[in-house]
Amino acid sequence: MHGANTQRYGPMMVHEDSRSRPVLVLDVCGVLLAEPMAPLFRVVSEEAGTSSNRVEAIFRHYFRDALWSGLLDESAFWPAFAAACGLGQPSPAWRSVLRSTMTPLPAVSRLPNWSRGAQIWLLSNHRHEWLVPALQAAGLHRQTHRIFISSQTGAVKPNPSAYVQILEQASPGDSLLYVDDKEVNVEAFRRLGVDGVQADTSGSWTAAVDGWLAASTRRTW
Repeated sequence: MHGANTQRYGPMMVHEDSRSRPVLVLDVCGVLLAEPMAPLFRVVSEEAGTSSNRVEAIFRHYFRDALWSGLLDESAFWPAFAAACGLGQPSPAWRSVLRSTMTPLPAVSRLPNWSRGAQIWLLSNHRHEWLVPALQAAGLHRQTHRIFISSQTGAVKPNPSAYVQILEQASPGDSLLYVDDKEVNVEAFRRLGVDGVQADTSGSWTAAVDGWLAASTRRTW
């Protein structure tokens, strides 16, 4: 596989704001938006006459890192993925599955309150071509200060480079909290000294964010 576009971009700076406020770093899919990859794998597996586990394994082994990091061009991914799954060509429905499944999760309703007390940064392993329209459709860009998407930055979680870029952008002394639905990603950030919370499907993790934000706000007074 050869990437047609290897240019790297910095984080999307949606809103600039006071750097004295705490920084809440959120994963996107599985935290704020529904995860689209499992539904995609199911649709592809049905067309290929195989299991979704096998399709996921193909994606992870041959495509994941190159696609998320931007080394593999998004337009080149689809025919290569179809061929690897034993299909002649990708279905136009596959992109529709991605668009229709990235719907807002309940935690989105908490962002207005959180954004009043903290800077909201997003850190996602994803394609900007897929994610940015979903963020805009959900109105998340209006409450977000910075967005780090792996296909633009080239840094893929849980590689430390994905987290170092956050530390480099934060101001010295900033209070940071990271939320991700995958434990391996949370632990990788914790190893760099950043507190982390794993998002659970029940949504109880939002209480931990509320507590952290209250404590961080008191420290800034």
